[in-house]
Amino acid sequence: MSPDSSPDSSPDSSPGARGAATELVFSYGTLQSPAVQEAVFGTRVPGEPDAVAGHAAGRLRILDPRAVALSGSDTHAVLLASPDPAARVAGTVLALDAGQLAAADEYESGACVRAAVPLVSGRTARVYVPRPQSPEPLVHRRVVVSGLGSVGAGLLRLLDQRAGDLRERHRLVLTVVGAVDSGGAAVAAGGLPPAALLDLKGRGSSAARLPGAGRPGAGVAEVLAGLGEDVDLLVEAGPGDLVHGGAGLAAALEARRRGLGVVLANKAPLVLAWEELVGGDGADGAPVRFSACVGASLPTVDLARRVLVSASALRVEAVLNSTCQLVLRAVEEGAAVEEAVARAQRHGVAEADPSLDVDGWDTAVKLVTLAAAALGHRAALGDVDVTGIRGVDPAQLQATRRRGEVVVLLGLAERVAGPADGAADGPADGPADGWRLSVRPTALPEHHPLARMDAQETGVVLHTDVAGRIAATGLHHDATPTAAAVLRDLVDLATTAPR
Repeated sequence: MSPDSSPDSSPDSSPGARGAATELVFSYGTLQSPAVQEAVFGTRVPGEPDAVAGHAAGRLRILDPRAVALSGSDTHAVLLASPDPAARVAGTVLALDAGQLAAADEYESGACVRAAVPLVSGRTARVYVPRPQSPEPLVHRRVVVSGLGSVGAGLLRLLDQRAGDLRERHRLVLTVVGAVDSGGAAVAAGGLPPAALLDLKGRGSSAARLPGAGRPGAGVAEVLAGLGEDVDLLVEAGPGDLVHGGAGLAAALEARRRGLGVVLANKAPLVLAWEELVGGDGADGAPVRFSACVGASLPTVDLARRVLVSASALRVEAVLNSTCQLVLRAVEEGAAVEEAVARAQRHGVAEADPSLDVDGWDTAVKLVTLAAAALGHRAALGDVDVTGIRGVDPAQLQATRRRGEVVVLLGLAERVAGPADGAADGPADGPADGWRLSVRPTALPEHHPLARMDAQETGVVLHTDVAGRIAATGLHHDATPTAAAVLRDLVDLATTAPR
């Protein structure tokens, strides 16, 4: 039986007490020590042996310097419930008068409170148990999701499925108060049901058709204006426009103008407006997160930033487009590029228009973002030397495999001898800060970490001066891992960024 851990600070008489003014206290730790008794009570207190059943003794770190000084230890015994009914904790029953009880309370007050416990002898005594910890208050954040395609819908599904986990592990409640798609929006300051939105999308309909909350034709700016102070975070997961930025860039900029945190799964805003959204140094303090933009659930940016705290990057190699991985492996088996792309589309990996993937520009966007976020190197898409995979030949890929190499679409950031490296006469066409970015089909030896990946993996390899070579890969069967990266960023912003 567990002790009743409700605080009990008032001594009272007990049937088993030795006198009307005494209280039975069961000590299983330092209060049994004659030296501690003399220091706490000014005298030794006689006691009787007894025990508590169904419990085991653990250790509790003590922060009160007086209790540490008196006991000679910064860890004291603590009573813990045990699943073993035969478990017992032996100790001593002390009969304390009111003054002694107050002294014991003061000695134990930093970490413990008194609670009633039945003893093996049949008596009931008070015992000092760890002070109950009040749970951290819940953090409530209200979210607008812009873009309800595979990633946005995946996020809604995760928010619905993991609500309890977010509450218990992170003390966090994320409430969707707005959802925007190509047909309009649904808005409710009190919260929208993710399951109802998913049902609409599953039937090919729009969030704007949600009864009581639909706003046909409404965009993000209108939704944010209508919600006013009733929104904290924007998720931008709509289609990317790498030329003008489109609705996604406008949404992200409007959210930042309003002081909201922004989580991006849409890569275009980062490439076109890094300075406005993130800031010149790409600092973690900026209320913008974009894990999903570089490698789906693979924490590419976080990994690189962490490794490079104490090291300098010399070279970064990355395979960041799962469509190209699937296509190259299928072409290696003899399929034509067009046939392989169609296969990737059937798997739900390739977009309806796969040109950004197969022509290398999706990888280039991710490489530019990674370079800005982790290397501090700002580059435009036009600065990247890009060759896609449309021209790969099955026979050539098979020959490459026979000689022990594997072709991947490799995003590469190479440090070159430029002015930033202290070279007086760097190459005339070299980048000003010593980095050159490229994307092209590249043959890697079979033992290379990026050559060992399967057709649905992405990965990154960091070559550094003092931290060695760091490699990480991630397996992505559908859009759920990307949605998980968005949720990771939401939790990060909701629990760390002020609002």
